Amino acid sequence: MKNKIETLAADLDAYNAAHAKKYGPKKSAKEIIFDELRALGYEFNNWADLKALAAAETAEPINYETGRAYTGINKLLLPTGAFMTWSQIQAFGGQVKKGAGAYKAVYFTGSSMRYYRVFNAKDVKYIAPCPFLNQDTEITEDWLTFCNEIITA
Repeated sequence: MKNKIETLAADLDAYNAAHAKKYGPKKSAKEIIFDELRALGYEFNNWADLKALAAAETAEPINYETGRAYTGINKLLLPTGAFMTWSQIQAFGGQVKKGAGAYKAVYFTGSSMRYYRVFNAKDVKYIAPCPFLNQDTEITEDWLTFCNEIITA
């Protein structure tokens, strides 16, 4: 039994070494998010600084489906607008526009920080304008074409 465990451990070490050689060392979610915030121009030394920055931020990103506001450091990571997860885009029959990039949204599970990717609803075709945004929304040609296809079907 000990030989199998030693063999598996050696295989795992070899895999991790090959991965690190090819892609560099793995980063934690915290390191990834901190790097992204610094790339956006935020200067901070610790969590307290981040909390103060987030409290002062005026961006109001919301979830497209629920209208719930993103809070905490997500206000630093996301610009004002409505955001959708990949599964929400699929559920609404949308399609991400070519070349559109995803943003990272953070959540905490217990004591660990994780992130998932969200897309700005402006970068999604074939969906209705977000009903939760209190601004004039532009009805795009994609949306009109999509509605006409439904009507004529």
